[in-house]
Amino acid sequence: MTRDELPAAFLLSASALLRKVEADGKQSLQGYPGIVAMDVGKWTIETHAHDRVIDNLPPFTMRVSYNGWPAGLVDANGGIIAGGKAANEDTFIAALEEFLAETGKERD
Repeated sequence: MTRDELPAAFLLSASALLRKVEADGKQSLQGYPGIVAMDVGKWTIETHAHDRVIDNLPPFTMRVSYNGWPAGLVDANGGIIAGGKAANEDTFIAALEEFLAETGKERD
C-alpha cells in the first residue's frame, strides 16, 4: 500500500498526532506510556503505538469522538466515522486540514 492509497482520515489524523508528538518533545508515539489523545476542534483523536490492545484500542488505530461522543475508528485499512450532519468523515477531514494548516503556519 502506498501513501496515496492510505485513507485520508487516517493519514491526516497521523499527521496531526505527529505535530503533538513534536510539540511534547517526544521522539515517537511510543514515548507515551499509554493512549495519546488530542483535540482538533470539536473532535478528539486517541491512539497508541504499543504492541498490545489498550482500553479496547488496537495499536495504530485512531479512536475518534465528536463533542465527547464516540464517532468512529480509523486505521490504515479504512474505518468508520459517524454519518451525522455535523459529525461525519467530511467534517472530520476538514477539521484536520484546518488544524494542520494552522499549526503549519506556526512552524514557519
